[in-house]
Amino acid sequence: MSVLPFNRAPLPSELAIYHQHLYASKIAQGKVRPFVVPYHFYGLTLLIAYLSIPHTNRPWLYAARWPVLAAIVIFEVKAAFQTSSIGAAASYIAGLVSGYAIMLSISWLVWYRPQFDAKRIEKRKINVAEKENMAKSTSNGLATAVYSNGNGSLKQRPTTNGHTNGHASGRREDTNRHDESEYVWQPYPDNFRDRLVWAIDLVCNQRGERWNWAIPTLPPLPVRVKRSLGEPISQKEETQNQTAGIRSSIGNVSFPSWKALVRSHVPKIVVGYFVLDLIKTALINDPYFLVGPNSFDLPPHLDRLHWLLLRLYRQSLVFTAITLALEVAFMFQALFMGSLALLPGVSSYLGVRPEVWMYPSQWGSFSQISNKGLNGLWGGWWHQTFRFVFAAPTNYLISNKIIEPRSMAAKFCALFFAFSISGILHACGSMTQLGDTNPWHPFIFFMLQGLGVFLQTVLCTSLRPLISKLPSSVRKTGNVLFTFGWLCLTANWLVDDMARGGLFTFEPIPLSPSRGLGFGPEEPRWFCMNKVDLIWYKGKHWWESGIAERI
Repeated sequence: MSVLPFNRAPLPSELAIYHQHLYASKIAQGKVRPFVVPYHFYGLTLLIAYLSIPHTNRPWLYAARWPVLAAIVIFEVKAAFQTSSIGAAASYIAGLVSGYAIMLSISWLVWYRPQFDAKRIEKRKINVAEKENMAKSTSNGLATAVYSNGNGSLKQRPTTNGHTNGHASGRREDTNRHDESEYVWQPYPDNFRDRLVWAIDLVCNQRGERWNWAIPTLPPLPVRVKRSLGEPISQKEETQNQTAGIRSSIGNVSFPSWKALVRSHVPKIVVGYFVLDLIKTALINDPYFLVGPNSFDLPPHLDRLHWLLLRLYRQSLVFTAITLALEVAFMFQALFMGSLALLPGVSSYLGVRPEVWMYPSQWGSFSQISNKGLNGLWGGWWHQTFRFVFAAPTNYLISNKIIEPRSMAAKFCALFFAFSISGILHACGSMTQLGDTNPWHPFIFFMLQGLGVFLQTVLCTSLRPLISKLPSSVRKTGNVLFTFGWLCLTANWLVDDMARGGLFTFEPIPLSPSRGLGFGPEEPRWFCMNKVDLIWYKGKHWWESGIAERI
C-alpha cells in the first residue's frame, strides 16, 4: 500500500479496521462497487443464454456470437475496473470471475463450436427385457443405444452390448429389476430445458470430465463406462486391476469407489487443516504478508535471517499455503458431491455428476517436475483447472491447419497463449484487490514462466549429447534445481503483489489451535474466521442490485 496510517507493523485486527474504513470510503466516493450477486455473473449468464438458443441451422444467429462476445467483454472489463470487496478472497475472486468469463466466452464463441461438436456423457434408464430382445435381434453382437433429446426425436450411436446400472461398482445389485441405466453420448438437445442444463454444464465444467472435449491430462474413463458408450477398449484396460484407481499420463488418479476417495481425501484434509493453521499463524507474524514490502521492524526470529533465506522462507510459505488451500477446496468439492449421491432421489436428477469417476485428483505426480522441469511443473504437476481456455487458441490453429501439430510453431503458441492467458486472469484478480496493487506484476510473472520453459528447452536441446550421458538421477536433480531456482528468481513479481493487495489476510480456517494457544501476534483466540454479513445492495439501477457483503 502506498500510504499506511501506522508507524509500526500493524496487528491483524488494526489492519482489518483500516481496510473497513478504506473500503467504505471508496464505496462512498464511487471509486468501487461491491461484488454483487447476480450482477457480476451477468456475463456468464449471457453466454449460457446464447448457447441455449439453437443456431446450427441459423447462420444469422450464429453470426450474432460476435455482438454477444463484445457485450460480455465490455461488461466484464467494466466490472474488473470497478469492483472490490472487504473480503480478501472475495475481492480476488471478483477479478478472476471477470477474466475467466472473457476467456471462456472467447473459447466457446470463437475457438470452438459447441452446438455443432460438443457432447457429454449422460445416463438413461432402459428396460432390461427390451434390451435383451434388442440383443437377440442383432446378428453381429451390436446393439443401438438410443438417446431421447427431450422432444421425441432420437439420436443414435452404435455401442457394444455391455452395460452398467450406474453404480460405482458397475454390478447389477438386483437381477429382478425391470430397468437399469446405461451411459450414452448426449449432443446438443432439442428441448429447451435440456438445452439450458446442457449449456450450464458446458460453461461450468472446467476440465470437461464428462465431455468429449475433456483435457488430455485426465485419467481414462472407467472400462464399464466406455463399454456402455461403445468406446474402444484396449487389451491393457480389459486386464488391468482398477481397484487401485486409474492413473492419467501425468499421475492424476480416478478413484474406483467413493469409499476409496474418502479414505484418500479425509486424512489429507485433516493434515492439511493443521498445516494451514500453522502457515497462517506464521504469515500474520510477518508484516510483509499483511501490507506487502515495507520498512517495518521484523520479529526477532526473522530479523536474524539473511535476506536470501528470508526470501526463500516467504516464497515457500506462500507456495505451500496456496497449494494446500486449493487442494483442500478441491477435495471438499468431491466429498460434497459424493454426499449428495447418498440422498434419496437426488442422484436421479444429477445424472453422472455424483459418480466418483467425475472427480479425479487435481495434482499430478512430482515425477513431472523431475522428468520435465519447469514445463512439468506447470503442465503436469500443478492443477489443470484452466487448461481448456489456455489451450483453446493453439488447438484452433492446429485444427484449422494454420500450424502443424508438434511443430516448433505449435510449441511456441502453446507457451505464449497458456502463460499470457494465465497472466491476464491473475492480473484481473490483482485489479480488484483492495490494496495498492500493480496488475502488470502477476502478468510479468507468468510470462517469465513461459520464458523459463523456453530457456530450459533450448538449453537441454543444445546440451543433449552431454546430458544424455549423465545418470538419470543427475538429470532429474538438475530439472528440480532449475525449476526451484527459476521460481525463486521470479516469484516476487506475483507474491509481492498479492501481499500488497491484502490477499494473505484471508482466513482459510474457522478454528485456529495455534492462535488459540497464544502463538499469534495478538491475544489468544480460537475462532478466527472473518465474519461475513450479507445485505441487499441497491445499485443505481435495478439490475445492479443484489446480494453483497455489508460495507
